[in-house]
Amino acid sequence: MCSTLYSLLAWAAIIYVSAGARSTGFKLAESYGDHMVLQSSPQSAEVWGYGQLGATVNLTFDGKSQLTKVRDGGDGRGAVWGVKLPPTPPGGPFVITVIQTHGANVDTVVLKDVLFGDVWLCGGQSNMEFVLTGMFDADEYLNNSVKFPEIRIFGVNRTLSATPMYDVIRRFDWAVPSREILSGTGYIFSYFSAICWVFGVEMYDYLQHPVGLVEAPYGGTPIKTWMSPDAIAECTKKGRPLADDKNSASHCWNGMINPILNMSIYGAIFYQGESDAYTPDIYDCAFEAMIGDWRAKFVGGREFPFGFVQLSTRMLSPEVVSGYPVVRWKQTANYGYVPNPLLLNTFMAVAMDLGDVKSPLHPVHPRYKVDVGKRLALGAQAVAYGDPTVVHQGPYPTRILLDYTNHIVIIEFSNGSENLYIQNNLGMEVRCEHSDGTEDLWFETEIVNIQSDLSEVHLNMTGPCAGGRSDSPNFRILGVRYAWRESPCSYKNCALYSIASKLPVPSFYIPIPHSNSEVYTVWVEDTLPSPLDGQCTR
Repeated sequence: MCSTLYSLLAWAAIIYVSAGARSTGFKLAESYGDHMVLQSSPQSAEVWGYGQLGATVNLTFDGKSQLTKVRDGGDGRGAVWGVKLPPTPPGGPFVITVIQTHGANVDTVVLKDVLFGDVWLCGGQSNMEFVLTGMFDADEYLNNSVKFPEIRIFGVNRTLSATPMYDVIRRFDWAVPSREILSGTGYIFSYFSAICWVFGVEMYDYLQHPVGLVEAPYGGTPIKTWMSPDAIAECTKKGRPLADDKNSASHCWNGMINPILNMSIYGAIFYQGESDAYTPDIYDCAFEAMIGDWRAKFVGGREFPFGFVQLSTRMLSPEVVSGYPVVRWKQTANYGYVPNPLLLNTFMAVAMDLGDVKSPLHPVHPRYKVDVGKRLALGAQAVAYGDPTVVHQGPYPTRILLDYTNHIVIIEFSNGSENLYIQNNLGMEVRCEHSDGTEDLWFETEIVNIQSDLSEVHLNMTGPCAGGRSDSPNFRILGVRYAWRESPCSYKNCALYSIASKLPVPSFYIPIPHSNSEVYTVWVEDTLPSPLDGQCTR
């Protein structure tokens, strides 16, 4: 990321710490506070904190009391206590009272205006951190924020740690939204995540019950900083070791994720990958391992919904085919879409058509965050909440017909069930092999059926593949790919979209198995997952 971004966004000073012992004074952990949202049923939210070793703690909630003891937390945590609340349906506000008794000493803490609802974690690097005030349509969202008093926000401080921390450092306390709070006017924090807020508004409109947004991004961070040592070791076991860099590996995990593992959450959204674009070889393993590890270690150990933003663009550089398109593919575990057998219960917002070359914060930080937040919310509604009426992704290839007699390739989408809006004839490429064994690099080929209301596109292979070799046996198609560029198109101007949902067809790469037949069909599902070969990065 650009080093000037820190000053442009008025970011707070970076905190670099190591884990250490906590005070034994009676208090709640740092992630609790007035106005917070606790995760509603069917999950059980946990409340924990610090106290005097051996003391009795009595927590009262909704007219019921629970007793526990303060114990040694081990690993430098200090003396801690914890109570699991009964599953509570969405609603509120509630008051939670916690009393510690140790001999004649009695201490009390009270949580006020507590709501129960769905808590979403928003993590990643600077595009998740991108300020609400910096996006397009910011005034509309800032002015309307007072209409959403049941959305509550909390900020985890950007914290790097060489060792695991067990309590979070707050960037700001739980808060009820307003223009002043979200824009930082008169407050100690200077912004809130644009994507996280738009996502939260969309989810509240859909759910009509409280939503908690926990913002925890850190700009310029590669994937390995968000992985625990266990997740990194998982890739090593698979023969996919990450670069050994003890100056950054697991540091965001240690300082920002490990401290909130006791927080019950409904799901997470994540926007990261730009910092891995030029060393993307192990990103598929790293991303899959990170998601699985987070799910295993957050309280409850459940396979919670995980949404992510497929990388947007960097510059309007139509010639660049490495980096970003490779990461986009690897973000899907080499399937091109999610959820899939390797990334269950996941959803994705395609952003390759949301580039912004005039962004004052560099084109790597597009201002079209409203589109991203809304696309993520569609994914959450369809996948996280299982709503079959919500379309959350654009069409995807399901079948390819290769007709060497007529020199045409027909790509069918969504099993013929979803019609395409074809805006232009750009973005398709084929790779060919000739009868003498020579292979060509990728050639651009035009879409020849420029008409909508069809579920397929037709590609003419004569020009790109045959050249001076017009006889069909002289070449075979080795692969087809689409939108395989760092910046494949301008704003919402890629070639292929769904007519019904207006969502883009994502970039894809489909290897074509060899056949001597003049006409044959390839079912895309049979080619997946498709790890990239060296040819696809050129």
